Amino acid sequence: MLKVPELGLHIPRNLGIKEGNPEDFSELARRAEELGFGFCMVLDHSLLQNETQSDQANLATQNEYALKDKNNNTQYFLDPFIQLTAIALATTKMELFTGVSILSRRSTIDVANAAATLDFISKGRLRLGVGAGWNEAEFEASAFDYHRRGQRLNEQIIALRRIWTEEVVDVHVSGVKGGEEEHIYGGISPRPRQLIPIWVGGLSKPAIDRAVQLGDGYLADVGPDTFEDKHIMQIVKECSIRRGRETEFPIQGLINLAKVPEDKWMDNYRRLKQMGVTHIALSTTEGNSGRCHTVDEHLALISEMKRRIDIEEKTAPLAA
Repeated sequence: MLKVPELGLHIPRNLGIKEGNPEDFSELARRAEELGFGFCMVLDHSLLQNETQSDQANLATQNEYALKDKNNNTQYFLDPFIQLTAIALATTKMELFTGVSILSRRSTIDVANAAATLDFISKGRLRLGVGAGWNEAEFEASAFDYHRRGQRLNEQIIALRRIWTEEVVDVHVSGVKGGEEEHIYGGISPRPRQLIPIWVGGLSKPAIDRAVQLGDGYLADVGPDTFEDKHIMQIVKECSIRRGRETEFPIQGLINLAKVPEDKWMDNYRRLKQMGVTHIALSTTEGNSGRCHTVDEHLALISEMKRRIDIEEKTAPLAA
């Protein structure tokens, strides 16, 4: 029998920001936790561009990561570790997920310390999602080499686990501009009480192989159509065989309630479950647009979807 996927939510990246209400995203997470959602996730982009800057910026516009969306509305991205710290203080059980942190453009020791701090504040609820990134402009503004980001990410994942478990480490991480390396000699304190799970994101074959080889899980963050079009589950299987991975491998998908027609919501859920997806995040926005703008509106959408899933799975219904 297929397992019921764990249900979580995307924290809408523009929620409360224009209105100056930083408490909104924490309130949404708190109320979602009360409804039984198991995790929340936030995105990570540090540098936004406008459509006139470069071809890369045009790509960013298409992917809804530009300064302005297609309707000329301002886009927002908060730092994921700081945002999740606020959410951690408003919740008690919900898993906190960076989905994903662009690790390869960040200092390894700074991420190790930020993640350990967040894990301490949340009492062990952090799930660290990492990716290599695609926006070259973010690397141009950093000390790290865009063209070596894949190998750098591999080394960073290994280094993070050592930093979190060893009192003193002496490790080198490549990918610094100019052919230099990060040399990490020493240790952080406090270290996490238990190893922070690292999930790897990305839709390319190298990203999926990295997730299978080095990750504790794989974040696809796409719906069933993309899973099928890109043959994601087949690639996961092939990589698992090649890497000799026989243990259960968690995989997270997405249902965007703002994009998927309402009469197709459950079809999307059933297809992801049938594929073997273990975690499903619900999104309620399409860039900066969509019908949801307030905490109550976002909550109404995800709670209705959860109600339908609970009925189908014959689990406890939502409280009135």
